[in-house]
Amino acid sequence: MKSSGYRSIFHIYLIFFLSLFGALTAAVILSFLLFSLQKPDGSLVRSDWPRKFTEQFGEQIVFTDGKPLLLQSGMELLQEEGIGFQILDASGREIYSFQRPEYAPGVYCFFSQKDRRRTDRGFVLPPHCPVIIAAFSIFP
Repeated sequence: MKSSGYRSIFHIYLIFFLSLFGALTAAVILSFLLFSLQKPDGSLVRSDWPRKFTEQFGEQIVFTDGKPLLLQSGMELLQEEGIGFQILDASGREIYSFQRPEYAPGVYCFFSQKDRRRTDRGFVLPPHCPVIIAAFSIFP
């Protein structure tokens, strides 16, 4: 039996629109994943969450007698989010920490662009730095 021309055209349009809907759905999901990140507790947040959290968290740090202290509300906030915290002095040494992970160093090296040197494997920090990075990239 011969099938109707309308029926085959409807079938072609149905396949086209279902494919288009699937492609648009995939694009929306992928763009959402592109602009979001997963926190330690598994929840998804916008990708600008670390910057906003850090800017707002500055209110939780107070100085008494020239020494930094973290307010109780700041400690609770860090515990809720599962985040470690360090304050460094000008030489890169830790002067205050809260929930610092064991793998986090207590001393960091600050250097300028002129302090680095080029090798065949990339850029290397100067020898006075306690942390050695074999290679890194700098983006404009």
